[in-house]
Formats: sequence, structure tokens, C-alpha cells
Amino acid sequence: MFTKSRVVIILCVLFCVNLALSVPVPTVYRLTWVENPKTNVTYRSITFTYNIREIFKINDILNRNIITWVAYITVVTCVVILASKLQAASRFRRS
Repeated sequence: MFTKSRVVIILCVLFCVNLALSVPVPTVYRLTWVENPKTNVTYRSITFTYNIREIFKINDILNRNIITWVAYITVVTCVVILASKLQAASRFRRS
């Protein structure tokens, strides 16, 4: 069922999904020009998009909860299956 190459592929896919879901987080920050009419100075400032709360809420639900647990359960399942297959192969070679 699980081979070394399949486990590597599954873990790489989970990593890429997690990376893709993390991309929207830095996009809520923007550099903008802010003018100060009193001092007649324009400077760069960081502003946020209007939907920053929704993006962070989605990020917290997906990346901190769902993806973390899916990755953990996948890794544990793969390790258990690989260990049991290794033990079965070892028994087969001894007999």
C-alpha cells in the first residue's frame, strides 16, 4: 500500500498544499505612500487590506488546525504501515 516513494510524494504534496495555503497571509500587507499635509512630507507606510480578519481566520483554521492534523495523521499512518511491512518482510526472510 505505502512504499517509500509514495510516502515521499504524499509528504511533498502536503508540504506544497500547506505552502499554497500560506501564500495569502503576506498579501494582506501593502506598502503605500502616505502624505502628511502639515509637514509636506510623503513617506512609505504599511497598510492592510480590508479583509485581513477573514484571511487570518481562514489561515488559522486551515494551516494551524486542519493541515497540521492531516499531515500528522498521514505521517503516523505511513510510519506504522512501513514498520509493519518491514517487520513482515523481516519475518519472511528469516523463515
